[in-house]
Amino acid sequence: MYAWQNWSEINPFKPKEVGCTLEAKICPDGSAVGRSGPNCEFAPCPSTISSPIASAQPQIPAGWKTYVNSTDFYTLGYPSDWIFGQESYEPERISLTKTDKTQSKISFLGATGYPKYTIWIAVRANPGYLSAKEYYQSNWTKSESGVEIRRQLEEIVISGEKAIRFDSDSEVSLNKMVLIAHKNRFYEISYEPISPDETFLKYYDEFDQILSTFRFD
Repeated sequence: MYAWQNWSEINPFKPKEVGCTLEAKICPDGSAVGRSGPNCEFAPCPSTISSPIASAQPQIPAGWKTYVNSTDFYTLGYPSDWIFGQESYEPERISLTKTDKTQSKISFLGATGYPKYTIWIAVRANPGYLSAKEYYQSNWTKSESGVEIRRQLEEIVISGEKAIRFDSDSEVSLNKMVLIAHKNRFYEISYEPISPDETFLKYYDEFDQILSTFRFD
């Protein structure tokens, strides 16, 4: 007579049940997991997707002045020796001007004075929500006479928005221009000195520093 046993009771390949210790592992998200399975390994932590760290707001250097435009929702800083101006007939356009009295006076359009370095900021409507590059292609690729102008464009990021920088020909000099598209507005920021050619870029580094403080509110 044979003694019958359940196959599962004598199956040599059946994993042995093991009692795991009651330990806990603290996961990065603050939750805890215990040991489980035949080898008493810690269960995997819940998967997490790390969110990108928000970029710090541009810092305005100590001693600089701060301009806040609550109508067009932007802020920027500028050195105290740059003079703020605003056109009465075009209030959405402001200027920052530095007069350099260390240079010799120059003649310009019938007037004589010290070289001036002006940064203009103008805000335009963007009802079609175009990008900065699309706005450039619509407004800056041809001269007033209709001649095509080819410029070297540099793509940059300002206050989290894609912008483009390029040289803009004017009647008197080769100015520097930055275009930013933000929501339903365009922001045109230009560096337009009235100075001798050899000192045209004298304050371009300060223009870059001022530009680095620009942020949308």
